[in-house]
Amino acid sequence: MEEPRFRSLLKYMVPTQKTIFLVRSYKENLDIIEEKIREILEPEYLIKTGKDIVSGNLLENLYRMIKSSEFCIILLAGMKIGKEVRLNMPFEYGMVKGLGIPMILLLEENEKINLKMEFSDADGEVYKKINRRDKRGVKRKLTLIFENFEAELREQKKKEYLKEQIGKLPYNKLRKVEHAIDTIEKIMNT
Repeated sequence: MEEPRFRSLLKYMVPTQKTIFLVRSYKENLDIIEEKIREILEPEYLIKTGKDIVSGNLLENLYRMIKSSEFCIILLAGMKIGKEVRLNMPFEYGMVKGLGIPMILLLEENEKINLKMEFSDADGEVYKKINRRDKRGVKRKLTLIFENFEAELREQKKKEYLKEQIGKLPYNKLRKVEHAIDTIEKIMNT
């Protein structure tokens, strides 16, 4: 049963909820992946896609959605419909990359994508393979991917916070802190 229109709109009006932007093709066979992503990440995150842009300037609204996202998920699949290449995905990927938004690249194993030819910007990126046909396994694999990504994201934010705090120190204390950090990194790398 479909929820009333006003109730479905309310979830998009919660300003404090963290959002994720999902870049995907709208081929029906990929709906299972979006469904599993939603099962895992909602209600902690509000997941938005290009379909959530209902009116106004498409590019401006897309920019706002991506810019306000905690991170983005890019599903590399369904890029070709017949001989036509779907250009929204590389465009949205470029916008995410250009804005410096953290991202997870997912590559659907059953899709025949030549990353060098069809999506060359993502060729050097680290991506995670998933299989939509493995209905039980896809959720388990996505859960692991998201848990690892969130841990990496937390660690990255801690480092950024420390750098920010170090930048506020007077010069002589800053040199001592930098020396301590270098020593700790040397110990950790041995």
